[in-house]
Amino acid sequence: MDEQNVEHDRRVRALLDAHVGPNGPPPRICGYHNLRHRHNGRYLWVDFHVNVPGQTPIRDAHAIASAIEHEIEESFGEADATAHMEDCKDDGCPL
Repeated sequence: MDEQNVEHDRRVRALLDAHVGPNGPPPRICGYHNLRHRHNGRYLWVDFHVNVPGQTPIRDAHAIASAIEHEIEESFGEADATAHMEDCKDDGCPL
């Protein structure tokens, strides 16, 4: 049975958390959820939903997702990260 590696969970969350809000490094996101990850041999699979401001053009939203996916993949080496984009529904979001 699959189970998540606690250290990998901490590392992935730290990478994502750094981009949340107006003070993080670009690309900035409103938040994320539905984070899942697992190993298949040495290969790490990461899947998550990322929230971007609702007025973000789809091209820009894809660029944000791709940059964060790439950062995760580079951090772990043999990895495949997939971000699913969603618009932010938080009216108080600072982005």
